[in-house]
This record gives sequence, C-alpha cells and structure tokens, in this order.
Amino acid sequence: MGTSVNWLTQILTVDWQKTPHAGFAATLIARMSGDRARDIDESMREQIIAKLKLGKAPSSWIEMVGQVKELDEKEEQQIFGEALPPGLKLINKENNETRCN
Repeated sequence: MGTSVNWLTQILTVDWQKTPHAGFAATLIARMSGDRARDIDESMREQIIAKLKLGKAPSSWIEMVGQVKELDEKEEQQIFGEALPPGLKLINKENNETRCN
C-alpha cells in the first residue's frame, strides 16, 4: 500500500483540470477492491474523491474510488484499450459468464 500512497500523493499535486489523465490514473490506483490489505486508507480516499469532484470527473470514477464496483464494458475499454480480437473469449468463473468478440 505504501507505493500506491506515494504515487497518489504525487498525483494530488497535479492540476487535474489541465491534465485529466492524472485524475484517471488516481482513480485506477485508488480504486476500491474490497481487500483491506490493498485498499488505501479512508483519509487518502476522501482526498481523491474530493479532487475528482472538484475536477468534475465522471461519476463512475468517483464510484470506483468510493465503493467496490465492477467495471462495465465502456470502462474496461478505457482502461485496457482495444476490444478483444475476434474469437477470443473472457470467462468470469464466478458467474460462469462468457464474453466474446
């Protein structure tokens, strides 16, 4: 957790209005996982959420930092880039769901 807090401390010094990717990076680093060993402390979380709100970030970003949230297809594409190649399948073992391209 120490490394993520160091990165977030640095990202908090950037003007997110001028560098919107900084807010997105902070969102991904601070994203709540539900695992106390991996999640940042509440104080840092509140700072990130406040700065996201100040910068008028998408509500989905604020939700990712404030609560455990599964990514929707649009968010996955933004984070991971291009769609899967045709024929490649992702399988969610918990829900027995398959997504194809």
